Amino acid sequence: MVASNKVTIIDKVLSDKPQRNTSQGRLPDGGDVFNGRLPNLSPEASNWGTIPDVAINEVLTHSDPPLEDAIELINNTDTPQNINGWWLTNQRNDPKKFQIKSRIDPYSGVDKSIIPPHGFAVFYEWEFNSTNYAVKPFTLNSANGDECYLYKADASGKLLGYRRGIDFGPAQNGVSFGRYITSETNVDIVALSDLSLGSPVRADDPPSGSYQQIFRSGTGAANELSADEPLAIEAGVAVRVPEGQPRKSYASTEEILEAVATNQVSITPLQIDLTNRELMPGVHSWLAR
Repeated sequence: MVASNKVTIIDKVLSDKPQRNTSQGRLPDGGDVFNGRLPNLSPEASNWGTIPDVAINEVLTHSDPPLEDAIELINNTDTPQNINGWWLTNQRNDPKKFQIKSRIDPYSGVDKSIIPPHGFAVFYEWEFNSTNYAVKPFTLNSANGDECYLYKADASGKLLGYRRGIDFGPAQNGVSFGRYITSETNVDIVALSDLSLGSPVRADDPPSGSYQQIFRSGTGAANELSADEPLAIEAGVAVRVPEGQPRKSYASTEEILEAVATNQVSITPLQIDLTNRELMPGVHSWLAR
């Protein structure tokens, strides 16, 4: 890029050995030139890369007392992850809303800026919706659905160009959304059958201060199974095991038919409506129950 005199160089990015469907540039925007090709194509949008080590694992958006909105992160690695300085937001284009800082949590007694190997960290509305802790306080929209993004930053809060986020629809009171990994290792965000934020408090508990304090002490846990979606989709077959029976996934249509033959489950024909993610009567897949 040159000035109007066509001589003075304002800025430049060298492109070596360009390839189709790849780009080179700065990461983050306005930062240093990224060494190599950018992680993602982003025409007319911010340059960004994904965060492989830490993910948003669960969000609670509809939360009457004693519950409150909550965001759970998971460490997918075998080593502790330091997220001191990182940002959480409910708007992808407005990253700097709530900054994660190293401090001892008054309810759980842990430093949530260090996530243990394959462990969790949960951030609650009392933190990210408070002017004492958040740069721009926010809540998660349960009526219309919302999004939640995690941005990587250094300890001072400077964005490094990496992010990871999810979006989700409206929610019932006390029902959270969480990551569900299919048999094909794809990740879906689904309504969960129960909260898994690390405390025993649920929506039907009394809305008293003591219950809310217990809820806020939760440090996360492995996600429960899906509430409204199939438990697995394998070989084109959608599977759900009824409440009170052992949960399992079926690898093929033959396994489901064998389970039906031995009276383990019954099946109902269902059609998956990909527009609103609801299951409708039809003939395109099967639900075991």
